[in-house]
Amino acid sequence: MTSHERTLQERYGVRKSPEKRRWALVGTVVVAVGFIATVIWVAFAFVSSQSIKTSTLSYTHLDDSRISVTFSVNAAPGTELDCSLEALNSVRAQVGYRVVRIPAQSERLTTHTADITTQGKAVSGVVRKCEAVQ
Repeated sequence: MTSHERTLQERYGVRKSPEKRRWALVGTVVVAVGFIATVIWVAFAFVSSQSIKTSTLSYTHLDDSRISVTFSVNAAPGTELDCSLEALNSVRAQVGYRVVRIPAQSERLTTHTADITTQGKAVSGVVRKCEAVQ
C-alpha cells in the first residue's frame, strides 16, 4: 500500500468489504420484512376483533303503551344477535324493555325496527346493546 492510499484511508476511512455490505443489506431486509408482517398482523387482528356496534336511528310514539324503535347494527355477517331495547319516559326512567332476536344477516350493516310495550307514556326509545347469541 502506498502512502497516497494510506492517506486516503486515514482521511475517508476504510471501505467495508462487499461481504459486510451484503450482510448489512440482508439484515436490513429481514428487519423490514418483520416490521411489515407485524403491521399486517396487527391490522387483521384489529379488524377481525371489532365488536358489535349499535345506533338508535329513530323512535315513533305509537300510543300511550307502545313505542317503535328503529336502529342499526354493525356486526360480522352470519352473526345471530340479541338486542336490548328500552323505552324511556320524560325523566329518563325505563318504562319498557324488550330483547329482540336478530337472525344472522348477510351484510355487515343492517337496520331493524321493533315495537316495545310500555307501562307508561314513553317519550323516547333506544337500543342499549346487541350481543352475539351463544
